[in-house]
Amino acid sequence: MLLLTTTCIYPGLIYDASSEDYINLLCVLNFTAKQIQTITRSTPYDCKNPSLDLNYPSFIAYFNANVSNSDGMIVQEFQRTVTNIGDKNSIYIAKLTTLDGLKVSVSPDRLKFSKKYEKKSYKLRIKPKTDERCTDSWFLDLD
Repeated sequence: MLLLTTTCIYPGLIYDASSEDYINLLCVLNFTAKQIQTITRSTPYDCKNPSLDLNYPSFIAYFNANVSNSDGMIVQEFQRTVTNIGDKNSIYIAKLTTLDGLKVSVSPDRLKFSKKYEKKSYKLRIKPKTDERCTDSWFLDLD
């Protein structure tokens, strides 16, 4: 998803990712405590919250044909937090481009900032348009 801004040179929004977010990624990728300590040059980290989902403007959705949520549909949800580094009183509107076969929604679809360095969050939800188990692959381009 790209939240539309005035120019590419001055993006207006940034996605913050903490060192803990990166360590959680290393955890889910099965790095050992020693490997994580070598990479981070810090004390060992407890991998309580391993996650592939970094706070980035990109998304990776895996649809496993053998796993579904409680209502029987396969759904992927992502939450992102952005910081406004543009002008105060800025508004950013989500524009989505998808391939056939996926239903994609963003909530809220508009972020309104009243000041510089203000943080806001949005949620992206992706699910197949069909009730059948998902076994195909799709490419999702978020503009």
